[in-house]
Amino acid sequence: MSQRGRASVTSEEIDSTDVPVGSSQGTAAVKIANLIIDHPEMRNHITATAAMLIELIRIVGTPVYMLIFVQFLPEVDLARAWLGSTMQGHPHNLMNVVPLRKGGSYRSLDFSAVRPVTSDEFLGRSDSFYTSPANLQNSCTEERDDKLFRFLCEVQILLDLLMACTR
Repeated sequence: MSQRGRASVTSEEIDSTDVPVGSSQGTAAVKIANLIIDHPEMRNHITATAAMLIELIRIVGTPVYMLIFVQFLPEVDLARAWLGSTMQGHPHNLMNVVPLRKGGSYRSLDFSAVRPVTSDEFLGRSDSFYTSPANLQNSCTEERDDKLFRFLCEVQILLDLLMACTR
């Protein structure tokens, strides 16, 4: 029986796709920051990704099926905040400074209802988002990146679903 979500669990489940947090494992915030540093052209894609996710959350809210995106957006925000700081320590040290962007699920719509109400820039920003998970997955080369790789695969699956519904 699965113990996911229970406080009594002391070890990580192999199938858990929660966003990895902390400096002892690979994190999306560090990978995003490294991606921006190593490939300056990615800065625009990451910024567009954040803008697209913010717009999507504004339209759809944060129902359960959006959890992966709601977890990914703070990683982008943490990476950007860390790059704008002295870059000391780990980006997750800024968690108390970077707000969690979340909206009520009272507006919960399925993704097919998103297309008619998006901005003109939404699809272009979505294309930018597509470049991020693949690049981040390719950077998961260490054993400590296993959980991050699974999380990024979940991001990719939800992104594929969103694109299928909005194009």
